[in-house]
Amino acid sequence: MRFTSLTHRFIAWFAAVSLLPILLAGYSLLRTFETEMQKTAIQQVSAIADKKAEQIDNYLRERLLDAKVIHTASSTREAMREFTQVFARNGVESDAYQQLDASYRDHFKRFVEDAGYYDLFLISPQGTVVYSQTHELDFATNLLTGPYRNSGLGTVTRQALNMLQSGVSDFEHYAPSAGAIAAFMAFPIVIQGEMEGVLALQIYSERVFEVLTDNVGLGASGETVVTRLEGKDTALVVAPLKDEPDAALKLKIPLSTAIWSSLHGQRGAGLTMDYRSKEVVAAWRYLPRMNWGMEVKMDADEVFAPVYRVRTLSLVILG
Repeated sequence: MRFTSLTHRFIAWFAAVSLLPILLAGYSLLRTFETEMQKTAIQQVSAIADKKAEQIDNYLRERLLDAKVIHTASSTREAMREFTQVFARNGVESDAYQQLDASYRDHFKRFVEDAGYYDLFLISPQGTVVYSQTHELDFATNLLTGPYRNSGLGTVTRQALNMLQSGVSDFEHYAPSAGAIAAFMAFPIVIQGEMEGVLALQIYSERVFEVLTDNVGLGASGETVVTRLEGKDTALVVAPLKDEPDAALKLKIPLSTAIWSSLHGQRGAGLTMDYRSKEVVAAWRYLPRMNWGMEVKMDADEVFAPVYRVRTLSLVILG
């Protein structure tokens, strides 16, 4: 009996001494695997965030360069002066205006289509839209006193007329374009020191949203959240979300750490909580041209799913 008891004790100690290194090695390998998975996921979302930020910045920069080309063209300056004079003297229903419109329409149409704009405006020094490529409801209205004075187009027009500065508005719902989301660029036209008017261009939101809603490389749970500061503790979503395609300019969300950091000009990446209070692997960037914050993220559950499977398999094998 004593031999049996001693044998049992020996077997127990032997098992403990044998299994301890295995447990320690297994735990160490599992932690290393988890750390590497997290590092790889952070690098992945960071690379995607950098690419998206670069694509949006390139798109807006190209639109600005295109606008500067048409803004400085002699034909644009001549058109600005002629449309302002004919509009004031004869009105838009006159034969003189119709002939002038026909002489420039194809020229501006080619530019708008080639450069990828939605609309082009010539605005008089008094703030009146004297020419519009699409002739929507904003045509022939005054952007300083009329119904669209508080729109993005009205804002950048006032900036160009009053401060002689070019500007880009934020994306917003624009009533004359059937409520579509649009942004505007405006450039003062000054000839020999005299303010002759403003050239304004309307940008498609779809081109920017295509980049932001592309979730390739972000798995099943990944998405990109783009916001602008709305209040002390909230941000307004400015682009569609994966599960809420109509969230743009409608959904307000709390300021998570990543969103707050991105809206305050900071960039970073790591394991954090998103606006849903769910743990995610995220990268956040500031988009200075639009004063937006961007968070590219994946749910931690999906990122660490292989770790959880290895952990379960290890426990089964150990058992």
